[in-house]
Amino acid sequence: MNRLEAENGERIENTESEKWIEDSTVISKLAQRLDSGKPADVICLDVDGTVYEKIQKPDGSWEKKGDNRELSRKLQAENIPCILISGRPDWNEACEQEMQDLGLIAPDVIIAGGGSIIYWRNKDGTLIADKEFLRIMREQKVSEKKEPGREEFIYDPTIIADTLDTELAEFSQDGFETVRVDTNSGVGFTTVDITDMKFEKLSLIVEKIRNIFSGVKVTFSEDLEKVSADSFSGWIQVLPLAGGKDGATRYALDKLGRAINPASIDSKRLQPHIFGDASIDIWMLSLGSSISDQYDLHQYALGNLTPYAKAKLDRLIGAFEITPDERERIKGLIESGEIENVEYGLRAELTDLIKKPKSENSRTRHDEVTAKIRELSKIAIVRDPNRRRANLQQTTNTGPDGVFEAVSKI
Repeated sequence: MNRLEAENGERIENTESEKWIEDSTVISKLAQRLDSGKPADVICLDVDGTVYEKIQKPDGSWEKKGDNRELSRKLQAENIPCILISGRPDWNEACEQEMQDLGLIAPDVIIAGGGSIIYWRNKDGTLIADKEFLRIMREQKVSEKKEPGREEFIYDPTIIADTLDTELAEFSQDGFETVRVDTNSGVGFTTVDITDMKFEKLSLIVEKIRNIFSGVKVTFSEDLEKVSADSFSGWIQVLPLAGGKDGATRYALDKLGRAINPASIDSKRLQPHIFGDASIDIWMLSLGSSISDQYDLHQYALGNLTPYAKAKLDRLIGAFEITPDERERIKGLIESGEIENVEYGLRAELTDLIKKPKSENSRTRHDEVTAKIRELSKIAIVRDPNRRRANLQQTTNTGPDGVFEAVSKI
């Protein structure tokens, strides 16, 4: 019997209560770590490009390469749970077998459908869909721009697909191919297929979708066999606003944090380590956390970060690393009352840089903008230590090697 299905063949999506979370493997492993005095670490992995990389062979064909055995040995030996966060429409036995073939330990939690459904693994190996998250997805209100105003409906990917099929036809010469609905045991989502589209046009499509619909999240994921610095090939995904890799990840981490640390003891706070490599991972890699959350985030952009994702995340990588000397310097400016003038000057310089034509010394301009943003970020952190912020760094190695590079230091 497929572990994702009930005995009558129907997909599992509801339980009588949420007591099942207490019997999940992720809670069991975290409890063992805390009982032995270890931090509540949990590894959160994107799948495509992270658990494996796609490598082109001499004959032009592609193969998935990734060896996760060393990582799995560490996770097993130290009871560190593993969460997979996938853009694949759903999760099934073939996916389970694929991860096993790549040497990866059976994941304890699976976020699939680009963040539209969450599965928790029970101790008997059964994957149970989170009914609370499904309810949130199903009850998402969406409004569509229509003359003379807006029309509201409960999230339905078919309605969205029908509208976009017409509205995006104007981009057919630019790489837009088709609109379809990807189904799963949850609400499913709308997918727009794109081939070799310039990033400027891609931005226009995303802007148009967001202008037509409110209550949705628009993400996109590269085709790893067609990654380019100049154009985009892959898929735009339209999901309920509360979903997406970032929304689903935050939901799962909040639930885990409350379950293992109901008394909010600092030493028992959840410590998620999030890994990604592509555009669909941008939002979860830039997630912020603060003292008011149930967890402290640690995020890693892998060495094989795609060009588009790297361009978006470059300014964030290392932005919040503050040396003791920098912290003391900023504190001195705050205490002397000079900080307002410093911030004003930085913002003015940043505005001038942004106004410069993009063609004008683009690399130098990019570096200078990044430096100004990082300085402003550091001032904000020293001024307010409880401010929500991401904690992003980049690994030297790629794919599974990049993951192990970071996990081995835990």
